[in-house]
Amino acid sequence: MHPQGLPGIHLPALSWANIQQLFQPAVTIALLAAIESLLCAVVADGLTEDRHDSNQELMAQGIANIVSPLFGGIAATSAIARTARISKVALELRSRDGPRADVAVIILAAAPAAKFIPLAVLSAVLANVALHMGEWHNFGRLAKWPRSDALVFLAAFVLTVVIDLTVAVEIGMVLAAILFIKRVSETTQITATDERTDVEASNDVVAGREIPEGVIIYRIFGAFFFGAADKLESALKR
Repeated sequence: MHPQGLPGIHLPALSWANIQQLFQPAVTIALLAAIESLLCAVVADGLTEDRHDSNQELMAQGIANIVSPLFGGIAATSAIARTARISKVALELRSRDGPRADVAVIILAAAPAAKFIPLAVLSAVLANVALHMGEWHNFGRLAKWPRSDALVFLAAFVLTVVIDLTVAVEIGMVLAAILFIKRVSETTQITATDERTDVEASNDVVAGREIPEGVIIYRIFGAFFFGAADKLESALKR
């Protein structure tokens, strides 16, 4: 029998052992859900010619994923396919005289008939969805990507298949962060300057000042953080 009303609220049984066991995958899923939702919001912006509020998006998703399990639901995130479809429907409704409730009527009237759908049919639907979510076309683009990006992509893919998604996201995030630090540090430049050699010193603190003997002033272009520390050390040695 299909439910005749709203589900009741059920508080989870919290214990320190469960928190220790679930904390790591929960953080991983939250990061993955946040990235996916913001990506969907950007896609929707392009389709609807609007601009989303990232803070509002993440706050709404967080509150929904906290409240939903209390009523028997599961954590969810935005999906690009559904977001694109809903955005197209919204654009269609804007171009019409008034809103339509076709989808709502079908859901309310035909929902009880879903229990007659064979599980084999549902499994075929899930397999088809999984195949379309794979984004297999990206494998054909690996040759055009930077080698480091391709390695991160392949590492995340292999870990997802061999181990599980949470481990793939964790290691993928670490690899992506290391790659980002490396690229940012490569853009940082450190050069020595004085009032005699700096032709762009008109807006610099060096302009009009006398540099004491034995003092060297360095100018830093780009991000100055621990990733660029070796460049500063090399400059000082020179």
